[in-house]
Amino acid sequence: MEIWQFNDPEPLRPFLRVLENHAPHLVDSANHLLRADPAPRRADLICLAQGLVDSSANVRQAVRVLIFSPPVEEELAHFRRLVHWLPDWLPPAWYEHQSLRPLVAELISATDSLRNCRPLAVVLEYILKRRLSSWRQEASLLSGSLKSSTRNHLLSRLINRLPFPLQPGLRRRLLEKRDLSPGQICEILVAANRLSPMGTHRYWRRMVSLHDLASSSIPSPSQSRLEPFCHKPERDLRILSWGQRSLEEVAFLEKLISYQANELVEVFRLAREVSQRTKRVVLTLHNASLGASSGWGVPSFAQQMPGEAAATFSAQVNSLRENFAASLSAPPRSSPRSNLHCPQQQIDKLFLLWGKRLVRPGLLQNIWALRVSLILNDLPLEECESIFSEAPELLEHADHQRLTRGKGLAVTLVPPTTASQQVHETLLWYQKKKAGHARLISLLWALIEAGEEWLRSERLESLVLPIIDKVFISSQRDQDLAHLPLFVQLVSRMDQAPLFLLIDDTPRAAHPSLQLAIDHWRQQLDFLGLGVYASQADSEEEPLETILSRSSRVNLFALRPLTQVHNPLSLDTLLAKRPQSFLSPAEYDSSWKDNLPFLYHGTQVAPFSGASKRAEQFSPALITSAGPMAFGSYYRHRLRQLALERLGFAREKSRADDNRSSLHHLWREYAQLANLL
Repeated sequence: MEIWQFNDPEPLRPFLRVLENHAPHLVDSANHLLRADPAPRRADLICLAQGLVDSSANVRQAVRVLIFSPPVEEELAHFRRLVHWLPDWLPPAWYEHQSLRPLVAELISATDSLRNCRPLAVVLEYILKRRLSSWRQEASLLSGSLKSSTRNHLLSRLINRLPFPLQPGLRRRLLEKRDLSPGQICEILVAANRLSPMGTHRYWRRMVSLHDLASSSIPSPSQSRLEPFCHKPERDLRILSWGQRSLEEVAFLEKLISYQANELVEVFRLAREVSQRTKRVVLTLHNASLGASSGWGVPSFAQQMPGEAAATFSAQVNSLRENFAASLSAPPRSSPRSNLHCPQQQIDKLFLLWGKRLVRPGLLQNIWALRVSLILNDLPLEECESIFSEAPELLEHADHQRLTRGKGLAVTLVPPTTASQQVHETLLWYQKKKAGHARLISLLWALIEAGEEWLRSERLESLVLPIIDKVFISSQRDQDLAHLPLFVQLVSRMDQAPLFLLIDDTPRAAHPSLQLAIDHWRQQLDFLGLGVYASQADSEEEPLETILSRSSRVNLFALRPLTQVHNPLSLDTLLAKRPQSFLSPAEYDSSWKDNLPFLYHGTQVAPFSGASKRAEQFSPALITSAGPMAFGSYYRHRLRQLALERLGFAREKSRADDNRSSLHHLWREYAQLANLL
């Protein structure tokens, strides 16, 4: 039924017309509730909500829109009433209607007030009496952590109504565990009901670990290591369980990841061959998120460097970077290096542009979500105001006015603790990147200068430096044009400039965003697209031959990983149909990874890939033979392991087992700064 008419001068009219025709007794309540004058009353909401369970599908749909997505100007005030008047307005047996449960669950998750314990207990009780797999959407929506008093009150209400006896000690552990969300409590109680007393504690620990891994926190370097993360051999790592996916789906996923490792292999082989043939350092720029994973297959410095030369190369790089750091902080005329003409201001300009492109949009959304949450929970707004002083270079006075008015911003329902956490995680990520930006530039300069010298003297066959970042925002088509040229110019301020390979992917068969941008850049810059990123005038010869023949005139080449096959299939389709023919050179399309943030959960790529939906169909955590893991940690580790094996490199050793510790230290620092972890 199409009841929304965008050309209607009165946005409420189509919905009211449905009520006039099918439920006239609800019209007055709808008018009173959704119009500013007179002030809405609780009784009007209670009356209108009866239409949510009406026998007419037309009425149910119209009332759902009027209550949960009202076409009114004062949307925030409306949602504040919905939250404050919970649960009185919910009609009897509302939880039996599948379309209502996620909507009510989202409202409940907007606050951890004690008054919401009754509807929350009803939701959880209903979930516990049925198969959890059909309730994962609702359980995922109930993801906000609860205050201890609210959690204890909820557990007291819920435990007394459980359809099964609770195992001894589990209630105590539930009460002791902090920051448990209602969804986590639900899954743990279901696990306790399904398992024997012998397995309850073990499964409890596993479930808590999975939920901790599935949280939205940004990983620290210690959480995402390049060395083996467990004492078991790497080749033993396998998936034991992944959400509600079947064994057949998990098996195909493992085959898909194994085939994808060929992308990493081919990208490095190409970059290594180019470096060997041109005697130049090659920087591979892996555009997050779709092109990011190919950056995980580049061997470490210790693996690219002859063993006997490791200490010498590391010492030279460290000496150079110290000189560069001193040059940046010194006045221009006193700079000890004649080949470095880049003041600190240009580095700051590059990072400010990076922050405004990638951090500012998400930060504004997070601040608005926090403001909404504070208003819905009758909390002071000082926390929102203080954020503007933490990143003044990103936020403007106009942003403050826009957030205050809320014009053009959708209402996002999250509890205050979650909203605050999202804001501070975004700021923390920004501040960490800001602190490391100049270090990355100076380290790149040092690696490039030392690498070029060693390549020319034939002490080194090749040197490939990977960087994962959002160097181009494809959703903006040809509008994101300033950042990449500025980065290339900044890094190339050496006597011997490196060669850049930009690795990105696209599900488009023609005219992808990056190709449009390159058409702009090539008019003034030495950039060239290959394959799907090439203009019609370019030849279709092999990428290696094109790069080698034009490397003296072009300093950046953009290309897809592995193949130019256009056969875009979603991961959901691949897991459902499991076509073995897809895992072949003729049919494999590397763009299956498009728009899947969960792939990078637990890695440094996650902030670039966007937030995972709370009810995402793909779980961001899984259980492996080494225990519970964030999906991205497993994904990255498995791809890297397979790629290095196929490239003929030995398994990466820990620093204690290797006498080339200086290069290991250098690689770990570089990997963190270049978003490789």
